Amino acid sequence: MPLYKYVKAFVVPPGTYISLFIFFAIYLWIVYLLAKHNSPQKSVSRGVKIALFSGMFFCFLCSFISYVSCINAGSQRLLHYLEYKYENKSVKPDAIIVLGNSQARTRAAINLYKKHKVDMIPSGYNGEAERMAKLMLKSKVAPEHIIVEPKATNTKDHVKYILPIARAKGYKRVYMVTSAYHMPRSMMNFKRPFAAKGIEVVPFCCEYRTPKEHRRAANEWVPDIRYFDRSALAWHEYLGMLELWLF
Repeated sequence: MPLYKYVKAFVVPPGTYISLFIFFAIYLWIVYLLAKHNSPQKSVSRGVKIALFSGMFFCFLCSFISYVSCINAGSQRLLHYLEYKYENKSVKPDAIIVLGNSQARTRAAINLYKKHKVDMIPSGYNGEAERMAKLMLKSKVAPEHIIVEPKATNTKDHVKYILPIARAKGYKRVYMVTSAYHMPRSMMNFKRPFAAKGIEVVPFCCEYRTPKEHRRAANEWVPDIRYFDRSALAWHEYLGMLELWLF
């Protein structure tokens, strides 16, 4: 690949932000050297050192995270760990839970229904659950098998509103259908409270965004805004998992 294309990648977004972080870190280093040179004692106070070196560390950290998030190699690996943490298993469920409004999730759940003929619980607010239910009905899911949960606005809410339904129905094992990248955080939310009530949650992943085997791109290490969207999904999940782990 011609050198000018590499240079261009760091001049236009998102490479611009990486370059700015690096330049600002270098600028702080120069400020430190000048302050040390101009000081009568040829030294800098501890407070100034901490401030400047903290700033440099922050800039280099941000540039590293930005770079990893904007290259094919980095974005694939960030999402790949989430998507292939769980493997789909064939079990006999008492119900199928579908999280959020996604045609891919709904169709995956419908395929499971055709095999098992059990209750389906589409969950999501602002009409999401109702839209999933309509697609289920169009796909010949029996109306008596559809239990709409219309209140959940996030993953924690899914647990809050679905668990009472599962207990009332006497379920012992349920499939949980969601996008592969979303499954680890969903399992962190669902597994413990459901297990406490004697209900096994079995993950069923769909809507994969990365291949199982890493595929090298022509410009594997060159920043490109196309890869940032994929990384943003991964970072959102990692931060959500960190919140659950801490609190």
